[in-house]
Amino acid sequence: MRSRASAVIASILTAACAGATAGSPFEFRPSDAPHSYEVTVSGDVVADTPMGRMTSETDSEATLSLEIGEMVEDGWTVSATFDALEVNARGSMGGGSVNTDGIIGKPFIGVLSNAGTISVTESPNVSSRLSDNLDPGALLMELLAPLPPAGTPPNGSWPVNTSVVSDAAIRLTSTFSGTARITGDTVWNGISAAVIVAEGTLEIEGSGAPAGAPAEMDLIMEGESTRLYVWDSARRVMLASLVTGEADGSLSIRGMDIQIPANFEQRQEVTLRR
Repeated sequence: MRSRASAVIASILTAACAGATAGSPFEFRPSDAPHSYEVTVSGDVVADTPMGRMTSETDSEATLSLEIGEMVEDGWTVSATFDALEVNARGSMGGGSVNTDGIIGKPFIGVLSNAGTISVTESPNVSSRLSDNLDPGALLMELLAPLPPAGTPPNGSWPVNTSVVSDAAIRLTSTFSGTARITGDTVWNGISAAVIVAEGTLEIEGSGAPAGAPAEMDLIMEGESTRLYVWDSARRVMLASLVTGEADGSLSIRGMDIQIPANFEQRQEVTLRR
């Protein structure tokens, strides 16, 4: 699989113009049929230790089917199924391809909020090898666009505050605190769409013992993240998104009085296939 999102996002940024259409519906609704999304995610950690540079690079590519169901108190019921998933890990903290067959075709059930976050309530069992490198449920948590609350003026902004827990070899909590706004209109594959941009701070905290680590490690980082979304107001469907972020901080090894400088970079691209 190879994502087409980079070229798509570039054309979006070129075509977007100020001022979105007033009165456009910015709310999810039940799917007439499941939507298929192509998702690529990369997360890289670099730490300069007294024993040399340690790296962890994880790339994931997925095709998933997403179906939005009935409205409930906190949003909408949602079911997501991985139709394909490839995970590759590299670096001194562990590497190699990961067998993902155990979750292909098995649904993740949860609740979708108007902020675009999916809270997973039921999930299939994940193999230990996969769970060491990727938490599939965490990949779903910030999959969709954060939509403006009711009453937001056409040119107004709104707060976006999300927290994602990824339970892998290092259990990470990534917290985004920022502001979103509708920056313009564009045309995506012949479809008129609105562009939503969210910008803010990224805080990452984690702990665990990845492969190659001498002991349990704690991680604290802070940085910035920019998130761009393309929204089909007529069908109320997200067409594409690009999330990037970078944070700096430190790793500490439990039982040792050592602070190790570290850097984290993330990138997530999503495109609608149908």
